[in-house]
Amino acid sequence: MSQYEFPEKNPKKKFRKKKHWKKCCKKKCLISLLLIFLFVIIILCHCLKPMPYPPAEIWFEEEFEEGLGDWEYLDAQWIDNDGAKDNTSVRVARDEYLTPNLNYTFDPVIEGEEMVIEFYMKLEEIPGATTLASLDFSTGEITAIIDGDGYLGLSFGLFEPAQYSTKKLKVGEWEKIQIYINTSEDQVSLYHNDLKILTTDWSGATPLLKIWLGTVWLYGAENYQPTSGTYYDAIRIGNTGLLKLQTLCDKIRVVF
Repeated sequence: MSQYEFPEKNPKKKFRKKKHWKKCCKKKCLISLLLIFLFVIIILCHCLKPMPYPPAEIWFEEEFEEGLGDWEYLDAQWIDNDGAKDNTSVRVARDEYLTPNLNYTFDPVIEGEEMVIEFYMKLEEIPGATTLASLDFSTGEITAIIDGDGYLGLSFGLFEPAQYSTKKLKVGEWEKIQIYINTSEDQVSLYHNDLKILTTDWSGATPLLKIWLGTVWLYGAENYQPTSGTYYDAIRIGNTGLLKLQTLCDKIRVVF
């Protein structure tokens, strides 16, 4: 090779450099897009605020401050040192009866195209699929349930398949449960700790006649079992003012 000749460049090396450059550019583009997406989400969370609900109206309220009052019950015990509010609650657990529960009949009945039923509860353990609370309407039932793993859901009959959310109740913790009924849109929604976790069709109608807490169904489509220990407190029934406004961030929290 003469002093004026230069060695040929390695084409493979040149190709590898080009490939590496493209890979780096692609990676940077993906990171940029992700940052832009997160920025947009943050802006939307702050700017896209939902329409406000009306002021809260309470049509029925029970905090068990002085005992069980006018509630009918089987294997239910008033507790004065373990309540979600004011240190009072009710513990429902199987002892003498197969279906431990307490229930209240509304007189007068509760009317309204939209209503929210709210209660706090705490599980001692999960014996299997179990009913938590059931609402008796003139046209049927709406029942909040959990499966054997603690996932929260709704069912509309003992022999009807349940619909479950992705939210799991924790043993030993007080949890806030809300059921929102909208008969004008034929829908019912389930809320857990102020987050909407499930919405499904429901073609029933008001008035609300009765509320049950504890075990109301056994076996059936989900093989329901009696509760082995559930605490209840702070039951309220009222308008949509009881609900927390659902922002875009809340909806993302439910998904993830």
